[in-house]
Amino acid sequence: MAPGNVVGNRGTGVSEDGLAHDPRPVYEQLVSAADIVFAREDEAALLVGNAEAPVLAERLRRLGPREVVIRRGAHGAFASDGTTCHDEPARRVDVVDTVGAGDAFVAGYLSLCGGSASLVERLRRGVAVGAFACTSAGDGEGSPTLAELSRMDDEEGVVR
Repeated sequence: MAPGNVVGNRGTGVSEDGLAHDPRPVYEQLVSAADIVFAREDEAALLVGNAEAPVLAERLRRLGPREVVIRRGAHGAFASDGTTCHDEPARRVDVVDTVGAGDAFVAGYLSLCGGSASLVERLRRGVAVGAFACTSAGDGEGSPTLAELSRMDDEEGVVR
């Protein structure tokens, strides 16, 4: 159940104003229990204060996750695992729609977890898949194939 919603003593739903309560304790619990945390800069700042991506990532990592990835939209992404830190610039694409780009980024990143891919390789994949998601309308239609991803660095790029 989402913070701000409470089930009453008779089993009926009671809606409370989510802004009346500080969400940070819940966020801290979630972050401390996670292996990898993905957050936009503004989301990370809600929990650990305003700062640049490397500082946000380190502050979040101190809460417990082994990896933190800060998504920066048109500015790319930053990731840290405490040993390796990497700032990956955004890919230039003709943006049609940004709906689903963050989810696509996470899917791309996670698609290389569990193997031998480095943090840098995972971050590059996430940025590339997120960029592809912006090249078509909707939240799933922009999912690239592996062949399309491999052509992304070609001089002509990918035409959809």
